[in-house]
Amino acid sequence: MTQLTKEETAVKDALYRFWFDHYTKPYTTAQRNQLVEDFAAKWLDPSKIKLDKPVFYHPMNSQKRRYDEPKYTAMDILADFIIRADMRAERRAEYPVTHAEQDITNADKRGENEIGLFSDEIDEELGERVPSGYISEEDVVSHLAHQSKRPPSVEDVRRELARVKEYPEYWAATLSEEYGYDEAEALKRINALKLERVKECRICGGGFYTHDMRRQVCDQQHGIGSDGRRSKRSACEIIDQQKYNADYYEKSVS
Repeated sequence: MTQLTKEETAVKDALYRFWFDHYTKPYTTAQRNQLVEDFAAKWLDPSKIKLDKPVFYHPMNSQKRRYDEPKYTAMDILADFIIRADMRAERRAEYPVTHAEQDITNADKRGENEIGLFSDEIDEELGERVPSGYISEEDVVSHLAHQSKRPPSVEDVRRELARVKEYPEYWAATLSEEYGYDEAEALKRINALKLERVKECRICGGGFYTHDMRRQVCDQQHGIGSDGRRSKRSACEIIDQQKYNADYYEKSVS
């Protein structure tokens, strides 16, 4: 992974502060243009950083770090700041404008539609190959083994929550715009978050936030029931119940 230079790191920090402080504010386009001009004049010195070099993760996706997330130039991010696309309105537009978070969602949907899973056996000695547009089950397993992310640690979750609490107005406004949540209620809940409520799941070892301190198992991953359908319980909750049932059975027959 390419490390940012000292100058790029300074610009990234300033860019993130700028974004979180101003993005959700009800500025006019002229005001946003002026803010960007002022920021560029202060921070975007072409003798110190390459303005056309995509080296920054988008601040809009700061809570969704992924191994395949694209990087952006400072000017790309500032252009998104000026446009401030309202995705609820853009979904109804004939030619919608998207922002960084929606771009990742769209890419995921395209990937789901464009790649098929080929489960038949392949005899490579006879020259057989997986058809174009498909991926074999073996390749899927290999890909997941190399690319799957470990569960976030307790420290990871606390660090992300601290970032949210640092800019509560921004995240409350974002939740309101993106998902239709009541902004005042979202702000109230963000301010009420307590970092000490982050615990370690006894199944996957990942960190999770709990409103009930008695809970020991996270509800982060989707679970699949015995009927093959998505369960209301998380994968860790299902595994935890299976372990409990196995222990109970072992004790009852011993």
